[in-house]
Amino acid sequence: MAVFTASAVKIADQWEKAVVLRMGKFRSLRGPGPFIIIPIIDRVHNYIDQRVRITDFKAEETLTKDTVPTNVDAVVYWTVWDVEKAALEVQDYINAVAYIAQTGLRDIIGQHELADLLQNRETIAAKKYQNDPIALHLRGMNMLFEGLKEKGSLIIVPSSALESMNLGSISGLAALAKATTPQNELEKNNQ
Repeated sequence: MAVFTASAVKIADQWEKAVVLRMGKFRSLRGPGPFIIIPIIDRVHNYIDQRVRITDFKAEETLTKDTVPTNVDAVVYWTVWDVEKAALEVQDYINAVAYIAQTGLRDIIGQHELADLLQNRETIAAKKYQNDPIALHLRGMNMLFEGLKEKGSLIIVPSSALESMNLGSISGLAALAKATTPQNELEKNNQ
């Protein structure tokens, strides 16, 4: 009986949703936190991570409109908004995102001449984000990431950008953690 009860209790982490199947059919999404299933009848098929993810890819040897071969590296920031569709309608949604992004990048490259790509890189990203605030938000995160990965770089970010990306609270928490760490170490050493 204890084994039966223990196998009925499941836990999904804060950033996850659990896909529960009942006798092979979709039953519900559960989580985050603890939840109960009926052992043998129900099973957790998958835990879907809903955090923002980073996928890097290359559009290898793509031809521009003027038939110049180019190699372009790119990074995609993405997240799963509809867990049910990701679990039930796409076999491997992680690879599907990478392939769709790669195909989209190749399509954009093929529509422009090389000189146009080199001179108007920001404009060609901007048309895609014009009416999509979520995509614009993710692009902003990408730009910040690209700037921070360079060694010795200094980035000045307007406070409105920090507020819109919720980075102010994250940065503040990180600064607070660093500020309190030496004091915590001192307290541990005195005990």
